Amino acid sequence: MSGRATTGPTTLVEALRPFIGLWVAVRGDEVLVAAPSPKDVVAWLAQHGQRAQSMFRVPDSEQAVTGAAPQ
Repeated sequence: MSGRATTGPTTLVEALRPFIGLWVAVRGDEVLVAAPSPKDVVAWLAQHGQRAQSMFRVPDSEQAVTGAAPQ
């Protein structure tokens, strides 16, 4: 589980690139935490007294983003 926050002039898309396939909690353009399961993300947020604007799994492929079936 990664509890590191991203900082700097990156976009959220760029900030999410290292977390492909993981669940993340974000606030604005900041990644608060990344972990293999949503349960781990919620546990980290609770342990650190943090609140996120959203939580989701970063897709691991273009097909996962668009919902297209593999060819």
